[in-house]
Amino acid sequence: EDGSYIDPEELSEIDSMHYEGNDAIAAAIGKCGMDSSSTVLDIGSGFGGPARVLSKETKCSVIALELQEDVHRKAAELTER
Repeated sequence: EDGSYIDPEELSEIDSMHYEGNDAIAAAIGKCGMDSSSTVLDIGSGFGGPARVLSKETKCSVIALELQEDVHRKAAELTER
C-alpha cells in the first residue's frame, strides 16, 4: 500500500455524524441480519463513515446518497483511500 489507506473504523471516530457511533452500526447489522448479500441505501450519508463501516463489517453493497456536493466529494475521496 502507498500509505494512504485509512481504516474505516478508525476514521469513523471523526466522520460519523450520528449518535452512538459504531455501536449503532453493529446493532443495525444484527437487527437487520445484514451480510454480503445485502444492499443498503444510506440517505443523507454525509462523509460516508457508516457506509464504509457497514461495507467493511458485512461486505454488503452500500449506495450512499448525499445531496451536499462538497460533502459528497470528500466522502468519495475518503472512500477511495
